[in-house]
Amino acid sequence: MFGNTQKGTRESEITRVSSFGEGRKQSPENTIISALIEQPLLDYEEQKILLLKLSGQAVTHYKSFVTDENALKMVVENNFRQIAKEIYDQILEHKEFISDGYLESGIREPKPYLEQYNISRSFDEKPVTLESQLDRFSRDKIYTGFSKACHSMYRFDSSDEARMAYLLDKDSSVEDWLRPAPNQFEGLYWRDEAGNSQHRYEPDFVVEFKNEIVMIEVKPSIEINIPDVQEKKKTADKYCELVSKNIGSFGIVKPWRYVIIATEKITASSTIAGLLAGQGDLNNFIIGKSDLFFSDVIPNEEKYINYLPVLSVEAIATHFGEEALTDEIIGWWRNTTGSKVSKDMYVMRVKGRSMESTIKDGDYCIFHRDRGGTREGKVVVVALRNVSDPETMARYTIKRYHSEKNTEEGLPLQKRIVLSPDNPDFKDIILENAQESDYQVVGIFVSVIK
Repeated sequence: MFGNTQKGTRESEITRVSSFGEGRKQSPENTIISALIEQPLLDYEEQKILLLKLSGQAVTHYKSFVTDENALKMVVENNFRQIAKEIYDQILEHKEFISDGYLESGIREPKPYLEQYNISRSFDEKPVTLESQLDRFSRDKIYTGFSKACHSMYRFDSSDEARMAYLLDKDSSVEDWLRPAPNQFEGLYWRDEAGNSQHRYEPDFVVEFKNEIVMIEVKPSIEINIPDVQEKKKTADKYCELVSKNIGSFGIVKPWRYVIIATEKITASSTIAGLLAGQGDLNNFIIGKSDLFFSDVIPNEEKYINYLPVLSVEAIATHFGEEALTDEIIGWWRNTTGSKVSKDMYVMRVKGRSMESTIKDGDYCIFHRDRGGTREGKVVVVALRNVSDPETMARYTIKRYHSEKNTEEGLPLQKRIVLSPDNPDFKDIILENAQESDYQVVGIFVSVIK
């Protein structure tokens, strides 16, 4: 629409080409509009009349300062981005906010096509399948070979997202799924703490089931209640509410809902039904343990005497050697064991079946920090630098510890470290010639909370 168009380097890419200065064929109004539509809240097709009106007013204003059309074009072309910015700022000042997050007064007709999910990759970079990466799920890979995805290739922002994609693609209840490309969902904007509402929101996944469509966001449980995540949730909830109210219109045939899923729940053995049952809410995340956490402020004099902090395994594994994890505490557990506790102890939920029958999947357990001395035969929490747990695909594991030491000088102290599961269905994790930088024991198992 603005200038000529030509095919870009990729089939789905259209590159706008326009020459600045002499030879420009488009009008001053369109020159201003070409900059305005780059702004996040503006769409030419839906706001054409408004954009033409505002750009026309701007051109009329600048005509009063020049003598002819050529001079007018030069003024606009030399200042069109600044002109567009001033117009956009005025639009924001007069924008009516229909709700705290969602900025549309009514629902838009869903796009009848998928936005292309364009991926840039080097010449020698080969896509891999999710099944080939079960032990790592690197965020640096390009993934392909999906059976239910709406695009042929994806990158993921985290190993947790890749793990979730693996589960979606093989779950029989899923009809199809996608990672939304930019602009797939128009009108989804959220407001930050400063009041800025120009942030576009794109959920991690959209999944179609037989009777519903679910927007899914993947977050560590400790991040679920932070303001930015909750503002995005507010926007997505409103969007799903409006879509569901319009079943039968605009091609909408199923209700929509929005779910945040805690990353701690996502393992290779998880089911999609099980993950969705929790709704991603922290209270549901601890189903069956409603008496475990207390929202009340715990008196300082009772901490580490009558109460222990509850922490996520991610927090423990990424804060090597730190005694205080105040900002990471999920809640407090009242010590009902009758045993004495100390300041280096904490409660953590274990995920995975590899330590059954000692520790079952979902058990809450008491651990303490590594206090030195022998670890031989003990159940430990280990942060891993270069390998992942094959069950959870995470860079930490809970296993039984065994080590063999080198006796020759000049060799690493540890010849081999074997981290063994109690469940015979799972394999050992073996670290050969382990250096201190390869791993860190960050917890020693004490007991399961019954």
